[in-house]
Amino acid sequence: MLEFLIGVSVLLNTPPKEVEGIVYDWGRKRYYWNAAAKFKKVSVYFDFDSAKLKEGEKEKLKVFKEGDFVIVKGFASPEAPQNYNFKLSLRRANAVKNFLEKLGVKVLKVKGFGESQCYEKKENWWKCRRADVVEVDK
Repeated sequence: MLEFLIGVSVLLNTPPKEVEGIVYDWGRKRYYWNAAAKFKKVSVYFDFDSAKLKEGEKEKLKVFKEGDFVIVKGFASPEAPQNYNFKLSLRRANAVKNFLEKLGVKVLKVKGFGESQCYEKKENWWKCRRADVVEVDK
């Protein structure tokens, strides 16, 4: 089946219908197996200098159900000192953890990264003010 999908994609220069776990990399022009594709991943965004979950972001987290196992990672933009950003990213991750635990989701790990993984230009720093939740296999 994968060989067929690749052939069709090459002829039409468009990706075929998604097949669970198979991802097309347009830069390398090839397919690869993405084992993580079967797991849910959600990013929730925060206001500047805030660890308060907004209502719209809480709705995004409701894709996780009771009994799911997740890891929560918090991030910050580089506007403040590194030490402050690290603590802020941890507060964001813990805010998400507390909400998920109320839903019955098992949070296996919480980690704050501060600004260390913010590779955005200044006008896109809002993308760094987030927490990522990744479902894992227990």
